[in-house]
Amino acid sequence: MTTLPHRYKLAAQCAISALQLLGFAASAQTRSVAGEVAISSSLIDRGIVIGSNRPIAQAQVTLYDTSGWSTGLAVGVQAGASNPSQVLVRGSYEWLLSNDWQMQANALYYCYPSDPGLKMFDHLEAGASWGYRDMLALSLTGHQYRIPAPGRPRPHWTAEMNLRWPLAEHVSLLSGIGQAQLDHDGGYLYGQVGTAWSQGPWRAEVSYLHTDWRAVTVFGNNAARHWSVLLARSF
Repeated sequence: MTTLPHRYKLAAQCAISALQLLGFAASAQTRSVAGEVAISSSLIDRGIVIGSNRPIAQAQVTLYDTSGWSTGLAVGVQAGASNPSQVLVRGSYEWLLSNDWQMQANALYYCYPSDPGLKMFDHLEAGASWGYRDMLALSLTGHQYRIPAPGRPRPHWTAEMNLRWPLAEHVSLLSGIGQAQLDHDGGYLYGQVGTAWSQGPWRAEVSYLHTDWRAVTVFGNNAARHWSVLLARSF
């Protein structure tokens, strides 16, 4: 019996999971499926470039149920990588608080299979977010890393606020700020400012990201100030 090479096993598992999601969606009229493909200048998590600073192609599929539940799978492959650079599995429940406010509880698992050096970033995350229309988003999350590090708290907390302010029919201002815990002595601040353009299924974003001196001390050039560019199409 032929065995798949190790680097292809995860990609095959992801493809099977995506097909199962689509099949499950097709079996009930209360469910719908949405997808998105995107290209971005680098893989970023809370202001930090994960791994090499190289472009990454990403694809995601999300299954929505009218009851408020949703589940999704996302896979990203960086330039020069032979297998997925990031895999994300997500489950969430969303409900309305008022005509303008909604709340979402979610659980996610991130893994970075392409580089053994990134295993320290694999983590399980759970949290809640609050949104005002499509303009303001507030979130509080706790995440547990698969590989504990000396001095790293358990769990690891992050608080974040993001704003999308309309400037014209298809153009918006983007801004955000967050604080991520590093160890028992504290964390680091990160933020961004930029612009977004959207029309129909297409979306483009250009942002300038910044972190404080503590993030640079810990993560080096991966936390340095830098630009981020994204082009995405939804389906």
